[in-house]
Amino acid sequence: MNVHPIISLVIPTYNASRQALASVCALLDLVDEFEGQAEIIVVDDGSSEPDKAILCGFHDPSFRLLLNESNEGRGATRNAGAQAAKGQYLLFLDCDCRPKTPSFLDDHLAALHNGADVSLGPVTTLGSGFWGRYQREAATRRRRQFADGKVFAMTSANMMLTRRIFEQVGGFDTAYRGYGFEDRDLILRLAGAGARIAYTDAPVLHEADLSLAEVVRKMAEAGRATAPLFRQAHPGAYRKLGYAAIDADLKPWLAFAAHLSGKVVETTAPILERQIERLPFSIAAKIVKMCSAMAFMSGTAASS
Repeated sequence: MNVHPIISLVIPTYNASRQALASVCALLDLVDEFEGQAEIIVVDDGSSEPDKAILCGFHDPSFRLLLNESNEGRGATRNAGAQAAKGQYLLFLDCDCRPKTPSFLDDHLAALHNGADVSLGPVTTLGSGFWGRYQREAATRRRRQFADGKVFAMTSANMMLTRRIFEQVGGFDTAYRGYGFEDRDLILRLAGAGARIAYTDAPVLHEADLSLAEVVRKMAEAGRATAPLFRQAHPGAYRKLGYAAIDADLKPWLAFAAHLSGKVVETTAPILERQIERLPFSIAAKIVKMCSAMAFMSGTAASS
């Protein structure tokens, strides 16, 4: 790209090149119509060679691919993209998220031009069935929590911010190598640094195929790998999000139940998955939340 970009879109990926490439292609349509200049940077975090080859074979003047030699983790991968970026504004997206509206870039940029340092957008889906509705209700809940002052309920899966404020707080904390909490940690540090944070109706569509087994796996990983970091750095937010109540490291008397629940939920998740679409939504949602809590609790027990 010969012209200095205004916006640098940063997308981390790990063994998900097909999803990342689909997102890049969708974003290129917006970049071509954008009145300013924008670049797209995908950072591959040590994917397998066959997966990596998919992105290595793609070329476009507005696209750059960075390759980590080994798996560095979610925070470090995003930081690498930001460091290589040339834009005044950084837009972080997950590799399985695509803009929903043609005005996506302009809407985020307008929020920053109107005085915000950070623009957070919703993550939703057009998917039908239980998981589609579950994600849409989660997006509505996050918006409500943001309006109530809980900015840490949002995510970096759809976030634009000025390079200045990102560098001021030191970017993502690279200690968060596993799933979860690295985005909430960043948002809280941004707020602590005095950043003006706006909610912007610039949605992305989350296009991953969710399953109860995958949700359970991620929640167990978060409890084990990243919850202890977030709990120590932001104890108040950790309590407000409800995690402290099911943290076996904070509540040792939960340890036995935590170990048992981990085995139970790991075994039953594939079985329950087959029933979720058949149950009334309210019941299915309660099952997912219960399984998620049990998995997280088992992860916290394993971390202690």
